[in-house]
Amino acid sequence: MNKLENKLNTMSPNKLWLIYRNIKLHRKTLINSVSVLVAGLIFSLLFYPYWTGKYNIVKYNNKDCLVFQVMMNSPSINDGTPTFLAEDLADEMPEVEYAVTIEPSTASDVLWNKGLLFSPDQDEAVSASSHFVSKDFFDVLEYDLTYKPMPTNEKTIYISKEIALKLFGNWKTALGKRVEWKNEGYGGIYTVVGIFSISPYSCADEFQFDILFSFERFLKNNDCFLKWNNYTANTFVNLKKGTDIDQFNVKIRDFLKSKDQSSLNTLFVRRN
Repeated sequence: MNKLENKLNTMSPNKLWLIYRNIKLHRKTLINSVSVLVAGLIFSLLFYPYWTGKYNIVKYNNKDCLVFQVMMNSPSINDGTPTFLAEDLADEMPEVEYAVTIEPSTASDVLWNKGLLFSPDQDEAVSASSHFVSKDFFDVLEYDLTYKPMPTNEKTIYISKEIALKLFGNWKTALGKRVEWKNEGYGGIYTVVGIFSISPYSCADEFQFDILFSFERFLKNNDCFLKWNNYTANTFVNLKKGTDIDQFNVKIRDFLKSKDQSSLNTLFVRRN
């Protein structure tokens, strides 16, 4: 305090006059600057709770913290898990809220999941890759989804927003449209029932695909996959809150042996 008083006492009247004159000359600029600062503070105080609340809701709704991929320890090299594993885990394990099957597994590089998608109305075609997914796919892995309220079946299809834009120019007009998929084994006319784009909070970014078919469509062409010793699928589970992961891994370790006595494979889950 003494130092401040000394500085004020030593300031000459000329310096004080210069300060006063500058404030007077530039008072509009000073007032504007102070007004912007005050407005910014008020805006921050008013909207901070809203933005933090919105962010927390997104994080709360994000399923990443509860999504696990089911993995298999095997004496042989296998890319995935059995086709029906997701369905049976959901039925028999109370810890599993949702489970999903994805064909083919991400490690697979097969020709039958690639092809050309046509828009018959506009004579447009784009190359695309596909996957087949079971009914709980959008409950387990987070995507932004716009859908048409109609039953999904082996003749319906979900397409990405990027593909919809290329085919129709406006993705919002794609719902309900018919498209033709040219591909070995799964070609045909399908109805678009959903448009998806990956959520920024999704754990699904490792999957690269443009279109999704129902799992029923896959099974219709693949009787040989209806066995527990076929390991071509990816399996993901959404576990209920409070599940002890170590105990759950112990519980499912010999699950495959309960389905196939000859199986030497064991299961465990890992956070995706």
